[in-house]
Amino acid sequence: MDSFIRKSVVAAATLLCLGAAQAGLVTLDFESVDTSNAPFVPLITNGDELTQNGMSLTALSNAAGAQAGDLVGALLDGTGVATTCFNFTCPTNNATNFLTALDDGYFYLRNIDGRSFTIDNFIAAFVGDTSGLYPGIPGQIVFQGVRASDGAQLPSSFNLTSTNFLSYTASAGGSLRNTPWSAMFIYARTCSTSGSCTAFNNDRAQFALDDLRINVIPEPASLALAGLALAGLGIARRRQA
Repeated sequence: MDSFIRKSVVAAATLLCLGAAQAGLVTLDFESVDTSNAPFVPLITNGDELTQNGMSLTALSNAAGAQAGDLVGALLDGTGVATTCFNFTCPTNNATNFLTALDDGYFYLRNIDGRSFTIDNFIAAFVGDTSGLYPGIPGQIVFQGVRASDGAQLPSSFNLTSTNFLSYTASAGGSLRNTPWSAMFIYARTCSTSGSCTAFNNDRAQFALDDLRINVIPEPASLALAGLALAGLGIARRRQA
């Protein structure tokens, strides 16, 4: 392999690795989340930001006249929910950290580098009051994506049938897995015994979320670079032959 080809392949492979570090399948498991912009953790308040694996979650309150410091949710340790969730019925079948949205709060999800992404799968649960009296489907979790191609907002909803975590696959909720999104609003609806589900009207649209798997889409330049690296390796092999 001559010097120019060797340098080209090394440079392309290096840049490809740097791009790959910011793209591909990532998981928000809330175990090593950066909470430097969430000063009241474990409580999450209006305007707080959590970041992990290149993704950002901003907490937002839907209350009229909401201000910084208003409660939106909490970042909870599953081993201590009996003491940290005394006003709510939080899931007890998860011994790791997880995120909750409380009092009709919601979260704005985006990639820090501005890349589009799709949703793969996640686990979620309904967070109820302490009465334990809920309809068969007490609520829904909604992923309202902002489509990267045109900015259209399209919701995909999943029934929350338990106050313990259940697994959900994004393909069951429509186009979450197949459509590139530039951002995502994540919120809940509460459901009545008649099956009617509504959001943002009674401070009871609450959910718990964990192990959110996200596929970050590489930029076109990264894809072109991958082709360059492979082409360079192919040339090198032919030269050696």
